[in-house]
Amino acid sequence: MNRINQKLKRSFHQQFPGTGVIVNADGTQTAMTLLRSGDIDLAAIDRPLNAEEKADNLAAIAINSSNSERQGSTALYYVYREPANIDVEVFLGYMLSPEGQAIIDRL
Repeated sequence: MNRINQKLKRSFHQQFPGTGVIVNADGTQTAMTLLRSGDIDLAAIDRPLNAEEKADNLAAIAINSSNSERQGSTALYYVYREPANIDVEVFLGYMLSPEGQAIIDRL
């Protein structure tokens, strides 16, 4: 996920200069704790949400690189709190755009 996030960040900044995107690789548990506390707006994790997380108004968008080691299964997720803020919506829209998907598929 870190490699995908770094490439998406660079490409996103080219499209939207001056935006703030910080990428850390601290693991799923840390990311989920920070997301639930409101310290971060978006987390990239390698598992689907469980029932408790969904009950906390968390939502996930699955992504899959065609060249992923986990080819054949969707195993990477961007998780956010609903309703998503505008920054998250813009980033997810970019990530799901043809340009963002091309970056993911090259990895």
